[in-house]
Amino acid sequence: MRRTLLAMAALFALGTPPLTAQEITAPATDPARRPASFNSGIKLRFDFHLNRSEVNDVTDAPDDENGYGAGLEINGRHLGIGLYGYAGGQAQEFDSENTPVIIVAEANYFYPIQRLWLAPFVGVHTALGRFTKDYFDDPYFPKPQDSFNDLGYQIGLRFKPIPVLGLDAQWRRVSGYARDNQDAGLSRTQVLLGVTLF
Repeated sequence: MRRTLLAMAALFALGTPPLTAQEITAPATDPARRPASFNSGIKLRFDFHLNRSEVNDVTDAPDDENGYGAGLEINGRHLGIGLYGYAGGQAQEFDSENTPVIIVAEANYFYPIQRLWLAPFVGVHTALGRFTKDYFDDPYFPKPQDSFNDLGYQIGLRFKPIPVLGLDAQWRRVSGYARDNQDAGLSRTQVLLGVTLF
């Protein structure tokens, strides 16, 4: 974890490109004053979950100690919010009738580095519940299930080689509710590898 924080600090030190003369002299209400980030916009997200122990020692990790997920993000220049759902096991084994899905709401702070097409980020999340198809028989409005002390958090890096594609890597400590209700094969600390579109 210490190495990760040092690496993130080094990326922050690179900073973003300096403002142009047009951006400096533009009125505060002019969009040119605050240009959008290459990471801004609405994005679809798909991730593969690995237990941290599986990453550290892949030779001894059981096959079922992983998961998969998908979600939607809305990102500004620095702040982003999103809804994300994930399940344990193999994606090809997903059963829409019976597979439980953990839904989380999350917020992230991005630090886009335009010259490198990188966007390091940190954020927090809370679970909204554990859902199966039965939810639609008697739907209700989901609400946060975690207290402040049980919130989960994540730190990661997004690389955007082309405008419509992002490659993500993040370390995540899931929230207390997610830990207690996710697939038994998943640990509380996970590594997520994924892609974003648009």
